[in-house]
Amino acid sequence: MCFNAIHAAALLPIVAQLAAATGQVVAWAGNTCDGNEGKVEGCDGGCINFVGRHSIQTFDPVNPHCVSVYENQDCNSEVGVYLNQYLGSCQNVNTGTGVGSFICHPGNTC
Repeated sequence: MCFNAIHAAALLPIVAQLAAATGQVVAWAGNTCDGNEGKVEGCDGGCINFVGRHSIQTFDPVNPHCVSVYENQDCNSEVGVYLNQYLGSCQNVNTGTGVGSFICHPGNTC
């Protein structure tokens, strides 16, 4: 069977959908990635707001991620680290103190 332009056109939406799901993270209001869903963010080392959230779920079909959580909304004053977050894994964020923001790092080290 030859791979041609028709096959490529048929596969393009599937590839785009997989790429969109790679390296993303979302924070949830509930403790088990339930309740109000936050904005889907890139897992790219940027500072993400966590106010009113209690769990984090990562979406990457291949690579693990490290999530570090911070007491304030400016991603300084670290209060916890969660290693090896894989595709769809849900992490309840319970540090014993308030958490205002987090950073999802690509790779399994923070």
